[in-house]
Amino acid sequence: MARSLPLKPNLEHLKNEAKTLHKAHRRHDPRVCKLLRKLNRFSGASDEDILSADVPLTEVQFALALDYGFDRWADLKSAVNGVKPFRIDNVPAATGSGNGYVRGLETLLVCQGASVNYERLMGLSGMAFILQADTEHRWEGKIDVGWWPLDPWGLKLHRDFLSRAVGYELKEVGTFYDSHRWSKSRDDRRDSYLKQIHPDVVRQIDAGRPALVTFCPSDADFGYVITGYDRDTAAEKPPIWGRCAVDTEGSYGYSADWPFGVIMAGKRFDPIDPNEADLTALRQAVALAHDQAGPTEARWRDRRFTGRKAWAAWAGLLRNVEEPTEDRHHWNVRGNLNWNRTAAVAYVRSVAKRRDGQAAEELRVAAATYEKVLEQVKLLDPKDVSDDAEKRRQLADNVDHIAKLEQEAIVHVERAIDAME
Repeated sequence: MARSLPLKPNLEHLKNEAKTLHKAHRRHDPRVCKLLRKLNRFSGASDEDILSADVPLTEVQFALALDYGFDRWADLKSAVNGVKPFRIDNVPAATGSGNGYVRGLETLLVCQGASVNYERLMGLSGMAFILQADTEHRWEGKIDVGWWPLDPWGLKLHRDFLSRAVGYELKEVGTFYDSHRWSKSRDDRRDSYLKQIHPDVVRQIDAGRPALVTFCPSDADFGYVITGYDRDTAAEKPPIWGRCAVDTEGSYGYSADWPFGVIMAGKRFDPIDPNEADLTALRQAVALAHDQAGPTEARWRDRRFTGRKAWAAWAGLLRNVEEPTEDRHHWNVRGNLNWNRTAAVAYVRSVAKRRDGQAAEELRVAAATYEKVLEQVKLLDPKDVSDDAEKRRQLADNVDHIAKLEQEAIVHVERAIDAME
């Protein structure tokens, strides 16, 4: 049971209580151990382990806040001062299952009043059609060609068009997470966030608009929707409140880390014609399939691929048995392909319903072919392939087979485009 605050709590008294407890720990007073066991790292520790550990004052304050029934010291201070966090209520969860970035964008846009859904956003953004591969990225010394769950560079390729298609500005404040720039210390990230990003977050939340961070560190998932903030920015933890974009249960909490950057929905304008938007999105699907959509920066041009070269790179890595790899890297590719091509089937079919004649027929065939891709993707089994040359070759053959189905699908998309123009 949490302790109740006094009828008229005093912040100075609470600060002094924390200091007294901190001094008690430094004196190796075992009476402080019960309180410190509220901290995760001491939940099952002995008195001896707790008293011999280094415990800064901030951790004692955190334990004291927990003892009073608050999640953070900042919350306890706010309650005592009568200051409540600013939060947006009734933020809807995304409708689709899969890509956390696009789920987060759906939430942002729906809160603005936009008429969008997950599958359409996946199609318009190009994420439904991409096979995002990086042939030189290494994780713990091993090539991870499918380094895409942690890095949204594919989403950036068509984000400006997506903004025009839905009729809302999608602006980037700070640097939307890039795995190759994740080098700043926590203190640097904190300072950068407070100076460059937090003022915009405050304005956004005050206007009733959530914001999107790429990574949700508390759940090790992708996409964190900011729905509130605290006035106390001196705390050790980020003063931002929200939930993972993939969450459908409304499990809110504070962000566990300081974001590099966020995406915000800005001003509204007239969206482009839906039929024209679909045509442009299908052209992007073709460009992705032929590795003609980018990225265009010199450092990525010969290593980051989105279509045929991506499939070839994946199969090539598997066949190169001299190059060590890990099963989980291939599970990443398989999992994201399943999400993306599921959205591709839904999006292409929805476009077909709005068309007639040859265009509609070609799109229906394209959707059916993507369904065949999905069936084969679900049969992929990357288990125990890393140390088995024969399993690696077999998986590579299966990847090549799926790549051919992908080429068949895109041929029908190209024919549909010809009929629509």
